[in-house]
Amino acid sequence: MRYEFGENWSDFIASNFNENKVAHAQSHMLDFIGATDLEGLKFLDIGCGSGIHSLAALQSGADYVTSFDLDKNSVDSARSIKKKYGDPENWTILEGSILDPDFTSQLVGHDVIYSWGVLHHTGNMWAAVESARNLMEKDSLLYLALYSSEACVNPKPQYWLDLKKEYNQSGRIKRKIMELLYLLRFYIWHDVRSN
Repeated sequence: MRYEFGENWSDFIASNFNENKVAHAQSHMLDFIGATDLEGLKFLDIGCGSGIHSLAALQSGADYVTSFDLDKNSVDSARSIKKKYGDPENWTILEGSILDPDFTSQLVGHDVIYSWGVLHHTGNMWAAVESARNLMEKDSLLYLALYSSEACVNPKPQYWLDLKKEYNQSGRIKRKIMELLYLLRFYIWHDVRSN
């Protein structure tokens, strides 16, 4: 059972994607890494989603970017951004799974291995983390973002599993309602209570 993000990325590109979002992704990535650019580096984006972080890596000077996602709609979203930016030859976008050793065996030789908010959605997070780690070479940097432990306490993991099952079994209208309720509960209500 997995959450399919691709339609959300298509919607994001259609209604929210802009240069400011790319600049923000670029700034956040470089600040976290502690670098001013990615000149001379090969960048791997695991679970690329919309492709915004791959584009940010290219605009940060990466020599080569490889992006992949299991979700075909996400791959299509990333390819639409690539095309919008002139279809650069030094950016490859693939469809595949971090949990597939035959697929990951083609992904060697990257200096930065990046996965933002993805590996915990695979259904086997620790195997996915290990697979990403196995892609590292001597001087590679592994950059992972996972849900914080707080998200697994309140609500409990079973809540997230039940929510993902319900979402995947729902129609388009119910999915939109569930997305709105999620935003209200975990972002808007949290911000209101914090102030």
